[in-house]
Amino acid sequence: MDVEILLQRTLAGLALARAQPIPLTEVQALNKRLPSSVAVYIHIPFCPEVCSFCAFHRILGGPERIERYVNSLRQHIHTCLSQVGVNRPVRSLLLGGGTPSVLTPAQVERVLSAVSMDLRLDNVPITFEMHPSNVSVEYIEGLLELGINRFSVGIQSLSPLDRVSMGRSLTSPAQDMHALQVMAGLAIRYNVDLIFGSPGQSLDSWSATLMSLVTNIRPPELTIYQYVNAFGARTRISVARGAVARPGLASRHSMYRFARQYLLSCGYDQAGAMKFILPDYRADPPQEFFRDRPDLIGLGPHTYSRLGSWYLINTSRVHDFVDGGESRSSTYIGMRLPRAFEHLAETTFSGSEHRVSFSAWRAEWYTQVYGVLYYLLNQNLTR
Repeated sequence: MDVEILLQRTLAGLALARAQPIPLTEVQALNKRLPSSVAVYIHIPFCPEVCSFCAFHRILGGPERIERYVNSLRQHIHTCLSQVGVNRPVRSLLLGGGTPSVLTPAQVERVLSAVSMDLRLDNVPITFEMHPSNVSVEYIEGLLELGINRFSVGIQSLSPLDRVSMGRSLTSPAQDMHALQVMAGLAIRYNVDLIFGSPGQSLDSWSATLMSLVTNIRPPELTIYQYVNAFGARTRISVARGAVARPGLASRHSMYRFARQYLLSCGYDQAGAMKFILPDYRADPPQEFFRDRPDLIGLGPHTYSRLGSWYLINTSRVHDFVDGGESRSSTYIGMRLPRAFEHLAETTFSGSEHRVSFSAWRAEWYTQVYGVLYYLLNQNLTR
C-alpha cells in the first residue's frame, strides 16, 4: 500500500474509533458553549465533468435533478442553521462542490435566501466556485447582484498532457485563459486554483502554467494544491492513461519550491501554506477555515462541520436530497479528532502572522490533512 494512503488511513482510523452518532439537538446544546463566529460552507455536488483528482462527493446531474436538490437543500439549511447557527455572526460563506456554477442565478438566490433566514449576511465575504466553462459577463454580473463578492475558478493546469491525467477535457487551455480574461476585465476579486504533483506532470509543465498565468493574467489570488492521492486516485489514473505514476516526493517538493519562489519574486504575498495574494488585496484576505479557526458549519451531503473540538460529518448522499428529501438529509455523526491530528491541522494551515517557515514539507502535510478528511468522509458514507 502507498505510504501516504497508509498514513491517511491510520490517522482516519484513530478518529473513527471515537466517532458516534449525534443528533442535532445535542449539537444545539454544544453550540451554547462555543465561540460566536462561524464560517459556512454549502455543498453543490453537481459537475459538468468528473475530474480524476477530486475526492469530494460529486456527480453529473441534469436540470431536473439539480432543481430537486436545491429544493431539499433549502429545507436542510433551515433545519441545521436553526439549531446550530442562528444569531451567530458569519465570518465567511463559501459555495463549493462540485461546481456551484451549474446553478442558475435564480437557484443561487434561493440557496442564499435560505441561509439569510437564520444568519445575517450583511457585509459577509461570499465566495463562489466556478468551472471555466460557466464564466460569462452576464452570469457573473447576475451573481454580483446577489451579494457574491469573491469568485474561485479551477484551472488546475494549462498543459494539455497534464489536463488529460486530471480528467479536464471540457475546455481547452485557450478557453480557460479566455475565461480568466473575462474575469480580469470585470475588475472583480477572484482566485485561481492550480494543482501540482499530478500523474505524469513535470517541473517544466508546472512552471510553464504558472508563468503563463502570471505573465498574461496576474490573478489577484492563486492557490496551489498538491494532487491528493487518496483512496484509489492513482488507480483511476492508471486505468485512464496506462501506468502513469505521480511524481516522487523530491519532484513534488521542487514544484512547490519553484512556485513559492516565483510567485514571491512576482510581487505576491504568501497568505497561507498554499495561498498567494497580490498586496492590493492583502489588507482584506479571505478567511481560511483552518488557520483562523472559526467554527465551520457544512451544509449539504458529504460535508463536515467543526464546532469547537468536535467534528460532525453529514453522512447523507446526493440521492438522499434528490429522492429522500429533508427526512434523510440531516444525518450526522460526531467525533473528537486525536490531538495529533488537531496539531497537524493547526501547524499546516498557519499563516505568516505566526512566523511559520513555509516549506515544501508544509505543502506535503497540507495534502495529508486533506487526504485524511476525504477518507473520513468516504468511510462514513460507505459504512
